[in-house]
Amino acid sequence: MKEYIHATISSTLAWSGNIYDLLIVTYVHHYLEMAYNLNFAGVTLLFALGLIGRVIGGTLFGRLSDHLSSRKAVLMIGTAGYSVFGFLLPFSPSFLFLFIFRLLEGIFMGAQCTAGTALAYEQSPLDIKGFIVSIVQAGYGIGYALTAVSYILFIPTMPYGGWSIFLATSVIPLAIVPYTFIKVNELKEKGVTSISGEKLN
Repeated sequence: MKEYIHATISSTLAWSGNIYDLLIVTYVHHYLEMAYNLNFAGVTLLFALGLIGRVIGGTLFGRLSDHLSSRKAVLMIGTAGYSVFGFLLPFSPSFLFLFIFRLLEGIFMGAQCTAGTALAYEQSPLDIKGFIVSIVQAGYGIGYALTAVSYILFIPTMPYGGWSIFLATSVIPLAIVPYTFIKVNELKEKGVTSISGEKLN
């Protein structure tokens, strides 16, 4: 299988997991309100912290990605990070830890954002780069759909603590990391490719 295909699969799945983990708290906001004595404003802030973290993470890890010349490493760090901190959310001992974990989750989401699409784009052939980007961005829709399907499966268990297990499924994207490590390679050559296909240094 061509290397860019592995990069595309990895990036698309990482995007799907990113959106899955971003949205999952919106499905259980009622239970979070009860468990952590939050009002609607508190739950809204919880969701917003994920977005704020994405901005911070995208900025910091974007620079790190360029410094290390390694989209792959940043993609793995980002995916592993948001998966782990998403998993920790339902085990937060207090609302303060809940907010901290959510912010950290968002920061690693930003790391994945900054590396995912770039990795697939840089490795794809010149004549299908736009198509590859569209596939990776389709991960958004996949993530939305998977969150909804997962929620439907957990609905009967929600009043009996199933909401926390549902929230813990945020860890599932961690499974993408070994695949990325084994199957995805960095570009062998550095430089920028022009529209005509000429390599610029």
